[in-house]
Amino acid sequence: MLAYGAAFDRPLCAAVWDRDPKPPLDGLRHRAMLAIAPEPGWYQQHQLLRAYARALLRQDPPRHERTEDRYTAHVTAVCAGVDGDWRALDPLLPHVEEAGAILVGRPPGPAGLAFALATRTLLAQRKEVRHPEWLELGLAVATERMDRSYEALFLNALSQDHSFRGNARATVQLLHRARQVAESARDLAGMAATESNLGEFMLQSDPDTAPKHLWRAVSLHEELGDAEGLVDALLRIARWQANRYRAGFAQREDAFATLDRAASVAADAGLARAVAEVRAQAGALHDSLGDREAAETALADAVARFADLGLRDREAEARVRLASALASLGRFAEAEDQLTASLPLVKSTGHAVAHAVALRNLGQLRARQGRPAEALAHFAEALPLTRGQTEHFLDEDFDDDRVAVGYFTADIDLVAKLDQVEHFRQTAVEQPPPPLLPGELLTYLITGTLRQPPDWAAALRGFVVALTEPDHADFATALADLVEGRPIGLPEDHPYRPYVERIAHRLASGNVALTGEQALQCAQNTLLVLLKRPEQRREWMIELRKLRRHAAEWGDEDDRDYFHALLAVLDNRVIALPDHNPHHEVFAEVQEMLANFSAPPAQLLVERTVAAATVAEDRRADWAEALRETRTAAARRGERHEQVFVGALETLLRHGDEVMLPDDNPYRRSYADAVAAVAAGRTVFAPPAPAELAFLADRVLVARTSEPKTFDVVVADLTRLADECDGWGDAAGASVFRWLVDLLHDEAVGDPPDDALRELQHEVAAAQPRPCADDPLPPEQVEGLARLVVRARTDAPESGEWARENLADYARVLTHRSADWASERAFVAALRAVVDDEPVPDAGPYAGVVGRVVEDIRAHHAIRAGGGVLTPGYLTDLLRRTGTLWRAAQDTMARFVEAGDFAGALGATRPATGSSS
Repeated sequence: MLAYGAAFDRPLCAAVWDRDPKPPLDGLRHRAMLAIAPEPGWYQQHQLLRAYARALLRQDPPRHERTEDRYTAHVTAVCAGVDGDWRALDPLLPHVEEAGAILVGRPPGPAGLAFALATRTLLAQRKEVRHPEWLELGLAVATERMDRSYEALFLNALSQDHSFRGNARATVQLLHRARQVAESARDLAGMAATESNLGEFMLQSDPDTAPKHLWRAVSLHEELGDAEGLVDALLRIARWQANRYRAGFAQREDAFATLDRAASVAADAGLARAVAEVRAQAGALHDSLGDREAAETALADAVARFADLGLRDREAEARVRLASALASLGRFAEAEDQLTASLPLVKSTGHAVAHAVALRNLGQLRARQGRPAEALAHFAEALPLTRGQTEHFLDEDFDDDRVAVGYFTADIDLVAKLDQVEHFRQTAVEQPPPPLLPGELLTYLITGTLRQPPDWAAALRGFVVALTEPDHADFATALADLVEGRPIGLPEDHPYRPYVERIAHRLASGNVALTGEQALQCAQNTLLVLLKRPEQRREWMIELRKLRRHAAEWGDEDDRDYFHALLAVLDNRVIALPDHNPHHEVFAEVQEMLANFSAPPAQLLVERTVAAATVAEDRRADWAEALRETRTAAARRGERHEQVFVGALETLLRHGDEVMLPDDNPYRRSYADAVAAVAAGRTVFAPPAPAELAFLADRVLVARTSEPKTFDVVVADLTRLADECDGWGDAAGASVFRWLVDLLHDEAVGDPPDDALRELQHEVAAAQPRPCADDPLPPEQVEGLARLVVRARTDAPESGEWARENLADYARVLTHRSADWASERAFVAALRAVVDDEPVPDAGPYAGVVGRVVEDIRAHHAIRAGGGVLTPGYLTDLLRRTGTLWRAAQDTMARFVEAGDFAGALGATRPATGSSS
C-alpha cells in the first residue's frame, strides 16, 4: 500500500493498519524484514517485500479499498495540519504523491476534494512538487458539486501554476473562468484572488491596466480581513509602481510606501512568508535604484527567511538578486557563492527561466574574473534552457525590444473569444530555424577572440564539446581555429561565416567599424526622423539599438557610446559625448541643430530647477522627484556624467547645497549657471527656439488664411504652451504664446514680444481667409471627438458627463461662426445624440465618422454580451491598448483590417519565425 521505496513512521502504520503498530513493527524488525530509516522514528522496508505485501492485499479488493481510504485520509490530515513550514512534510512527501495518484485514479469525490485543498498551498510554495492534476481533481469535484467558491479557488490555483510554467494562454483562460464563477456566486474571496492574480498577469502584458485589478483586490481583501491576500496584492502594486517601463516619471517613493504598508500588515498578522516577500521586493527596488548596500541588507535578510521557510524558488530568486548587488559592489567571490547556491534550488523547482538566468549571471561573473573556460561552460549549460523563450533571451536590449501577442490585452472578456489568435500562432511556422546565439554570448565570443585572453583557444574547444546546436559548435570551432592561426573552415553559406570573416579582418588590420562619413549619415538620419519624419522614430530607434549592440559585440566602445547618444537624443534625454570620442564633433552639430527647434534637455533641466527654487515653489517637490527619477534612469543606463549632473541639480533644489562636479563633466558650465541663478533669485528661461517659433507662426497664418478649420486645434496647442509657461513662472514665454492666440482671434495686439513675429503680424493683417465650407476638420480633431464619444459609451461610462460638457461647449462656440461651419455643427449635434443614446441626425460629410462610432459602440456591447464581430475601428482601438505588436506584422495587419479580414489581422499578430510568446 505504501509508496515504493519510501520510509514510513508509526502514525502512518497506525492509520493503515487501524491498530497499535508497535507489536507488528517490532516483529518485522526481529525477522530482519524492516530497517531503521535515517529520520528518527522512521522505518524502511525493501521494495520487493513491499511489492509482495501489496500483491497479497490486492487479492482482497474490499480490504484493499478500505486500506487505501485510511492511507489517503491520514496523508490528507497530515498535509492539512502543516502550519506554514512545509519542510516538515519532506519525509512524508513520497506518500503524499502516492495518495495523490490513488485519488486521481478514482472518480472525483469528497476525499479528492479534501486532498486537493490540503495540498494546494504545498504546490504553491514548493514548486519542485509538480502535480497540477491534484488541483484539477479539486476543480472536478467542485464543479460536479456546483461549489462555486471552491471552483474559483482551484481555477486561480491552476492559473498560477500555468503562469509559473510559462503558459500564458492557459493562465488567462483560467482567470477568465475564475472571475465569471466568483462573480456569479458573489464569492468575495474568489473575486479578491482573481483580481490579484489578474493584476499580476497584467503586470507582464498590459501594465497600464494592472493597478485597476490590484487596487480592487486590496479593497476586497480588506473587507474580508484577509491579511495574507492583502499583503500579496500590495506587493504586486509595489512592483507596478517600481516598473521602469511606466510612462513619465515613475513614482518609486510610492513603491517604498506601499512596501512599508505591506510590511506592517504582515508583521501584525505574524505572516513569516509575507515578511520575507516584502524584504525581497524592497531589496530588488533598492538594487534597481543603485543603492547596493541597502539592497544587500534587505536581500540577505530575505534569503535567510526564505531558507527557514523552505521556499526554494523564492530563496533562489533572492540569491540571484543578492549576487547582482554584491557584484556591483566588487565583491565577486561572495556573488559567486550566492549564484552557486541558487543552482540546486532552481534545478529542483524546474523553473527553466530562473535556471537560465542564474547560469547566465554566473557565466558573466566568471568572465569578469578572467575564467573563460568556466564562463563558457555556464553559457553552454544555459542555452538549452532558453529554447522556447526567445533567441534574444540573453540580449542586453531584450527588455527594450520585448513584444506582446494579441491576447495580452486589458479586456479579458475579449481574450477568451479571440481563439483565432492561438490558431494562427500554432499554424504559422512549421519548421522554425535553429535558434541564434544570444547577443550577449555572441558579444563575449567575439570580444574574447579579438582580445585573446590566456587559454582562450582551450576554452573555446571545451565550449564546442558542450554545445548541442551544430551551427553553434561550428562557429566556436572556427573561432578557435582563428586564434591558433588556422584557415576558416566554415562553408560559404554558413550563418556565422560573415562574423568569422570580419573577426579575421579585424585581427589582421585593427580597423574601426564606423567611418566619419557613416557617423555623419547616422546623425543626419536622426535629425530627419526628429524633425521631418516622427512616424519613423520607432524603426530608426530599433536600427540604432542594433548598431549599438553590434558595436558592443566588436568591442568598439566609441561607436557604442555614439549610437547610445543618438538614442538618447531620440528619447529627449540629457546626454553628452566626451571630447575624446572621435564622433564628438558630429554629435555636437546634432545638438546645435536641435537647439534651433526646442530647448536642449540639459537647458530644460536647469531652467526648471532654477524656477522651482525661485518663482515656482509649488512645483519644487514634484520637480525634485522628477530629477531623482532622471538621475536613477541615467545610473541604470550607465550614463555617469548625466547621473552626476542631475544629482547635483537635485541636491541644489532639495537642500540648497552646491556640489563640485568633476573636471571632465561636460555639464560643469550649465550647473554653475544654475547655482548662480538660484543664489541671485533670478530665472534663466530662454526664449522659444527660433525654428519652433517659425513653425507656430506658420500654423497661425495657415489657420487665418488657407485652412481656417485648423483654428481650434492651433488655439488649443498655443493655450497649452502658454499655461505650461505660466505654471513654471516663465512670463516671457507665456506672453509669446498668448500673443499668438490673440492674433489668431483677430484681437487688438500690441507690438510682438519677439521681433521674429513682426513679419507674421503684417501678413495676418494683409491676408483674407478663404471660404472653407467644403474643408474638413483636421483629422486629429475628428479622431479625438470620435474617441471621446466611444469611450464614454464603452470603456469609461463615468466620463459621459464630461463628454457631454465638452461637446456642448464646442457647440456653443460653433453657433457664433459663419455658414462655412454648418457641417461641423451637424457633426457635433450627431455626436451629442450618440452620447445620449438618442436617434442620430444627419451628420453631413461626417456621416461616415459618426457611423463608425455607432458601429464600434454596438460591437463592444455585442461582444460583451457574448456575440458579435469585431469592427475595424474597435479592433484598432483594442490593439492600441495591447502591448507592442511585432513591427513586421503591423503593415500586414493593417492591410487585413482595411480589407475587412479580421481573422487575417489577428493571424498577422503571431510571433515572427523562430520566436515565441
